[in-house]
Amino acid sequence: MKRYRNYIALCVAGICTLCTPLVSCNDDLEDGLRKDYPSPGYDDREGHVLWIVLNGASGSAVREANNDRRVENMSSMMSHALYTFNGLADTRSDTVVSNRMGRDNLFTGLLNRTSDTPDILSLLKNLDAGCRTEILASTTDFYDSYARKADDSFWGTDEQITARVVDELSAGETAPTFMAVEYNGVQLAGEQYGFVIPEGQDNAGYPTEEVLDAVSVVDRHVGQIVSALQARPDYSIENWLVVVTSPSGGVADNSGENVYEMKDRNMFAMYHNYRLGKQLLLAPSSENDLEYKYWTPLYGTENATEYAKVIDPTLFDFEFDPGDGSVPYDTVSYTVQFMVYCPKGPNNNHWNPFVSKALTANPGEGQGWQVGCDGWRVKSYAAGEVIWSQNSWSTLNDWAWHTLTAVFDFKNKKFIQYKDGRSDLHSDAPYKDLSKNLATGDRAPFTVGQKIFNSSTSGTTNYITNVQVYNVALPPEFIAKNYKLTGLDELGEDYPYWDNLIGYWPSDREEDFKSKVIPDYSKYGSVFGGINAGRSDMKLSDNAVWESGTVVDDNIKPPFANSYYQTSINLVDIPYQTFQWLGFTVPDAWGWTGIARTLPYEDLETND
Repeated sequence: MKRYRNYIALCVAGICTLCTPLVSCNDDLEDGLRKDYPSPGYDDREGHVLWIVLNGASGSAVREANNDRRVENMSSMMSHALYTFNGLADTRSDTVVSNRMGRDNLFTGLLNRTSDTPDILSLLKNLDAGCRTEILASTTDFYDSYARKADDSFWGTDEQITARVVDELSAGETAPTFMAVEYNGVQLAGEQYGFVIPEGQDNAGYPTEEVLDAVSVVDRHVGQIVSALQARPDYSIENWLVVVTSPSGGVADNSGENVYEMKDRNMFAMYHNYRLGKQLLLAPSSENDLEYKYWTPLYGTENATEYAKVIDPTLFDFEFDPGDGSVPYDTVSYTVQFMVYCPKGPNNNHWNPFVSKALTANPGEGQGWQVGCDGWRVKSYAAGEVIWSQNSWSTLNDWAWHTLTAVFDFKNKKFIQYKDGRSDLHSDAPYKDLSKNLATGDRAPFTVGQKIFNSSTSGTTNYITNVQVYNVALPPEFIAKNYKLTGLDELGEDYPYWDNLIGYWPSDREEDFKSKVIPDYSKYGSVFGGINAGRSDMKLSDNAVWESGTVVDDNIKPPFANSYYQTSINLVDIPYQTFQWLGFTVPDAWGWTGIARTLPYEDLETND
């Protein structure tokens, strides 16, 4: 079964080299195959790369300094560069990104590593034993981690590093194939004075004046190095790609609605070469514009799918322990959540069953439970009574997708239901006591749709996707924040309740379209080869009707497509771009998670 992982680790194939044959193609980016045919003498160019790593220099700090005209050198370089103020040091949103983590991303090309993961220095040597590498570090951590592995290394202050690099480049000796320079001035300023202005003060959240001053100082260091490069007699033949970037945003704050809003990973990145034109990469305009694509059964009783039932009827049985020792198990609370859409809109106005594990309509005690709606108002039944009837605002047949969440909180002996993350009982009625046994054993399977309920369902149809069962009562604040999520299997271990998600049927995947079985995508189901493989899948009724569509809806937050992260430069992109600039093909076996981009050559005919 084909799966993708997206939140915190993207495995993206590279596109194409600048001077070498195609490596692989990525559907989310334009073809990277060279279309800028070189002028005579181009083959005499060599290929060298210089990284200038600015600790603590967030993309927002460099942007503000650029707007204030405090970074004249980097601003001049941007005229011949692909660059962004919205780069991503990391895409794992549950991780606070430090300089150390960002540097490891940068020097390994991977977001997930082990102690055996090779760095780019060793990989370069494996590809070309004759290439020379050099690293100049301003922190002992960087020096100990990477500089010691280079052919030449140096540790010193920012000023000493600049003097050392300028002297070396001015000497006219053979240039290293790869050189990395680290500056720490911005980081020190941020640690002493704060990276951003605190809340409650004017311009809160903007870079502090001291950080902007430090960015200006490091800009002068960058200018001296680039001037020394440009003064080399063979500068044009050496063909330098100058990369200026930062390993993190400095601020240890990963709050925000998406990774582009998280201060800890906001970094500046620039690919500069004198032959390039100017191209600025922006962050995506809004995550709310993400499309939800679905391939799903249409449920109903006429010209529609009657039901989808879990193969093993004993699974997902909601049992209650009265605590008197009469039953040999402990109380476990449960949560059922799913998305529903009525394709007929207001023309549907009847009772409709959604999800259940019940022997009959309006099940009595010991006969299970059901979640549905009456007149398109959410209403649920168990133990012979209505255990939830939601307020009139809970209308579902309004041409919009909605998420229903039913919490069987046996620990606190109450049933709570939510629509789109909000809970509200009809007429403010009290919570029903849930000290009832809802188990059905093997008499009734967990079911989506039903044909056993009353005839008023005639003509009513709906889509039901992202059906989830948890062996825990999800807390209200989590439901309110995350009810929109789809693609939970793509988040995997990065989803906070992944271990508690005991059943998950997305029922919206193209690979499952028109299948007779809807697979269980939880870690315990067939897709992951879990303990319930072959038992927790859902079998569709023989008359299954499938439909597909694409929608942008405020109540749905689908997984980010690769293109969402690739809108700007990621740290793991930089080693990929570096190797391709040097003429090396990046093997798929390395598993690098970055991409290389087509660079904006100023003149596609002459490369001048």
